[in-house]
Amino acid sequence: MNRKLFANKLIDAKVIAVIRAKDYRDAWDLLDAYFKAGIKAVEITTTCPEWETLLKRASNIVPDEIIVGVGTVTSSDDVKKSVDNGARFIVSPFVSNEVIGTAIEHDIAVIPGALTPGEIAHAFSLGADMVKVFPVENVGGPKYLRAILAPMPEWKLVPTGGVNRENAFDYFKAGAAAIGIGSNLAPNEALLNRDWSAVSSTVSEFLKSLNSRLEYEL
Repeated sequence: MNRKLFANKLIDAKVIAVIRAKDYRDAWDLLDAYFKAGIKAVEITTTCPEWETLLKRASNIVPDEIIVGVGTVTSSDDVKKSVDNGARFIVSPFVSNEVIGTAIEHDIAVIPGALTPGEIAHAFSLGADMVKVFPVENVGGPKYLRAILAPMPEWKLVPTGGVNRENAFDYFKAGAAAIGIGSNLAPNEALLNRDWSAVSSTVSEFLKSLNSRLEYEL
């Protein structure tokens, strides 16, 4: 494994799709719709039913250019289970020496969650590859991210929490290394109706638009 390689793949992917579902089948269908739409990075949260099975299934079928990881990781045991089932990165809701250390031991990318400059600096001092800024929209959104990065432009930050299709470009313009999007990535009506074709179509159009803007406006 090579955690730096995995972190770079996340940056190349730009959008990390966060999977949360109450049903295994819904979670898998959502994953499948995202893959068909062109999503290159998926974060399966430990709150999903049978998340280990879901992770293993996804890891076994995706091509090399797609990177699959685990979110809501809160212990070294979660990290080990993630590694055993094919995860290439883990995301934690907070800064944990235990979680970061175990991820580094297993050479997978680790992205702890933090909010303040002090918390972010502490996460990087422990060896984090990137830091999830969460919940970013509650504290100012892109303006907050830009303010944090002004004195520390080398920080690789992943804004999450309130990021959606409409404001995604603004976060990259503010300096985001990648963005994390959960339920806001797909239309609510399509999700409620389990219209996976509509989910895939909407996300595909979003990615095309985002990539075009990033290419020509940044």
